[in-house]
Amino acid sequence: MRFLALGDTHLGLHRGRTSQARREMAERTIAQFSYCVKEALHHRVDAVLHTGDIFDRSQPPSWVIQQYYEVIEPLLDADIGLLVIPGNHDRGYLQPSLLDYLYPDYKVFNQLGYHDIDHTRIIGLPYTRKMGRGQLQHIQQWSQRKGSLLLAHQLFFGAWVGPQRFRFRANNCLDIAGLPAHLQIIAGHIHRSQVVAHQHVIYTGSTVRTSFAEAIEPKGYLLGEITPHQVTATFRELPTPSMEVIEINGHTLHLENLDSILEDISPQTPVLLRIVQCRLDTASRVRLLQRYDPSRWPFLVVSPSSPATILAPLYSIYQGNFQDPEINRIWS
Repeated sequence: MRFLALGDTHLGLHRGRTSQARREMAERTIAQFSYCVKEALHHRVDAVLHTGDIFDRSQPPSWVIQQYYEVIEPLLDADIGLLVIPGNHDRGYLQPSLLDYLYPDYKVFNQLGYHDIDHTRIIGLPYTRKMGRGQLQHIQQWSQRKGSLLLAHQLFFGAWVGPQRFRFRANNCLDIAGLPAHLQIIAGHIHRSQVVAHQHVIYTGSTVRTSFAEAIEPKGYLLGEITPHQVTATFRELPTPSMEVIEINGHTLHLENLDSILEDISPQTPVLLRIVQCRLDTASRVRLLQRYDPSRWPFLVVSPSSPATILAPLYSIYQGNFQDPEINRIWS
């Protein structure tokens, strides 16, 4: 079975200083999702696998929901399956729709279950804080069939995020010790595509940058194939709008210099202004943000804290070399 896997699309992402900016940001998330669907149609995959956080909020605006259905209908009309697991932003549940009944290969896993497409079994595990013994037993039983794959929206030990490479502790992660050793997991929740848990888990990564911690991360999807003997997957990068992180030493801050820097940045670019090495109180931060017209800088954010850590060297280390080499591999 050929597949395209993606996750953390965060449709309807609500960011910006004006209502127009927030609408535009939401439309960007839908455009990225639509691009992936067109890729699935182009490559004639058998199924699209969504690893959770379809929407940015559990109750997205009606127009965002409508756009979601409009994007996926051509996929389903082309007899391409769509298997979806709700993430934590979806609160582990998606409301049923007419499409659930019209298309047999449109499957939303609002609870642990499986769905077979041809000779491939896809097990779906929606977001949960802890996997119970009964769930584990079901997964063990269902995955005895060759060519099985587990979709999950979870933290797994070894996953890391951000330029400072923050790694999650084992006690915050889902324990997969009881899962069959042969079972491959494709997961969402972590926005950076990577391979962890002794190569048993591959994260699709997100299709959009939802925070400045992801400013230099490539965004994309996985294109792969499942056979009874192996799983192959290749990361495909999406054209993703840029983000800018500007770091200014508060002791040497000259507003005229900052004005000049910001003038050279597109109004459509999200910008994070970090005042480092100096404490900036809330009132000063508000005044600094008010200095810049929201209509000209609709996506400008001033860091709420006064961090001592300077990120620029960390960003430069990974610039252009941020992809996990293990993603383009074969699991047997």
